[in-house]
Amino acid sequence: MGINRNRGQRPIFIGLAVLSLFVAPIEGFCAGPSLAATVEQIPKGLGGVVQFRKEDIARFIEAVHQVPEKEALEALRNDIDDNFSTPSLVARDRYTAFLSSAVEQFPDELATKYALAYLYLRENNVTASEALLNEIGNKRPDFPYLKRSLAYIYQHTQRWDQSLALYEEVARHIDENPPETRTRVFIHLGDLYRIKKNYPKSLESYQKAFAMDPTDYELAAIYGGFGDVYSDQGEFKECIVNYDQAIANAPQVPFFYEYASYCYQQLKQWPEAVGTAEKAVSLKKYPAGHYTLGNAYRGNGQLDKAAEQYRAVIALMPKAQPVWYALGLTYEEMKDYKSAREAFLKADELKPNDAATNQELEKLRTLLSQ
Repeated sequence: MGINRNRGQRPIFIGLAVLSLFVAPIEGFCAGPSLAATVEQIPKGLGGVVQFRKEDIARFIEAVHQVPEKEALEALRNDIDDNFSTPSLVARDRYTAFLSSAVEQFPDELATKYALAYLYLRENNVTASEALLNEIGNKRPDFPYLKRSLAYIYQHTQRWDQSLALYEEVARHIDENPPETRTRVFIHLGDLYRIKKNYPKSLESYQKAFAMDPTDYELAAIYGGFGDVYSDQGEFKECIVNYDQAIANAPQVPFFYEYASYCYQQLKQWPEAVGTAEKAVSLKKYPAGHYTLGNAYRGNGQLDKAAEQYRAVIALMPKAQPVWYALGLTYEEMKDYKSAREAFLKADELKPNDAATNQELEKLRTLLSQ
């Protein structure tokens, strides 16, 4: 995530920061083929290596065919989700190996290909997941959940228009999706409309998500979405109200504290800005959190602490020009003009001919010559 001088505290959209939680386990269980039971029952060969025989895979595919297609796909997704809720990488590797063998030996079986694509998506292997989904789409464009999965990948890779078009189509046929996934469709739509600056449609989408009996995490994302829209529109008091609600529903997610701190900073409520940013960084050490905390400390007059936070960002992102600029301003306020000049020169190196940086360098030339 890059850092912008003016809006550096906030990522481009909440979906990747928070909605990554919502490629998360789906509540409930659907009867159907058990990937877990199948993999566990396959005997190990020499050296403990699992050998996936064609007949084992064939029996599994037969079980897939014995239930309605959507029910089978949901059962496979549930098995994969359950596996990701445990720390066992060994079991996860066996799932990947089994499904890879199934796709290789039965390339026309789309359910196992979809399951492998979903597993890759859970592993953040977006390229491999998209390739498999495209293979499915080429053979059967109406395959269940295909459009929703591709829409998520397009959003993840910042292909906003393609993602928005698919999510809009999915939303038009929302009843065809499992009830526990429908809320997320409208959350994603809200995120995408906000990115496109269509704020009325964004708020409308979040309202639809709100009406769908969301989970706590989904409620947090909805309130966070409302907060994002109000923040974009400069309604900082309203955005704080919504970020507070997001925090109440997901208190361990650092980003909501970070976003709230940004809004407090715009209102020049510095103690609150410091408190929320400190909470964000206490939950997760990450560049935008440190940058937000540095800005809060600087606004609150805690210049040594501000410089420390900016240096923490630079240690992680040495080419973050806005952070070098902010560090230069901090040193200048501390009257450490030599260090300020060094920071501004680095900012100028990273972004030549920046008007603000040039203005500060010119000011320092005068101060250092006195």
